Amino acid sequence: MTDPISAADAAQVRRMTPRIRRLLADWPEGMGRAALRRRLSSREKHLYDAALELLIAVGDVVAVPYPAGGTRYILARNDRNTQQGRPSGLETES
Repeated sequence: MTDPISAADAAQVRRMTPRIRRLLADWPEGMGRAALRRRLSSREKHLYDAALELLIAVGDVVAVPYPAGGTRYILARNDRNTQQGRPSGLETES
């Protein structure tokens, strides 16, 4: 994430990441950025890029060049994704 975001926005990004992961789980061949964004509610879209960047940074999502052009985002397949409902970099503080 390049721009600093407020604590409230950061919390909303953390809530969005499981939703993005569930969407990608339904599309094993991956989805383009725009197609994925269209499936989010309008009140979330301003934080979509931050949530997707976070998922890529922690290794839960992989950006893959698509032969027909563009990039597809694919859910990374590993034990961490099947055992947790949130990316590993988003542990909550108690």
